[in-house]
Amino acid sequence: MSEGLTALKSGSLDAWATYGYAIEILEADSSARTLESAENILSGHYFIGINPKRLPDPIFREAAADYINRIGKAYSILDADKPLWARAVAPDVHVPEPLVLSYLNHMNRPYHTRPWRQSDIETASEVAATLGAAGVLPLNPNLAAVFSPVLNNLLNS
Repeated sequence: MSEGLTALKSGSLDAWATYGYAIEILEADSSARTLESAENILSGHYFIGINPKRLPDPIFREAAADYINRIGKAYSILDADKPLWARAVAPDVHVPEPLVLSYLNHMNRPYHTRPWRQSDIETASEVAATLGAAGVLPLNPNLAAVFSPVLNNLLNS
């Protein structure tokens, strides 16, 4: 974030497609304005990747599931008490607490972890097909291989 923010504020960058705390910082000091917003159109789907070569190891699977479940617990804390989360996070991200809280209060939807669904594979495949048609990705990649159900029984829903 810092390079883009510095470039925009110094005049070296005319426009910037960004998200997160940078928007709150720029709006707070009136150094930029929003030309277009993705508010209410983002899917909120953020994938957590696990090394597929390690999935046959039961100890690794337990550790990976524990990690994902802990992230889910953190998301629950965030959703339940955004002011507490802002106080805790602000010093680490070097963003003033009121701006962190503003960002959290403007989230499209709460984060949560869950196992894959068939619809996730279908949606990702649609996006990949669109990017393939544009020449950005190979045509018709098999994304089903990326979505492993191995951890599903270990994850909290």
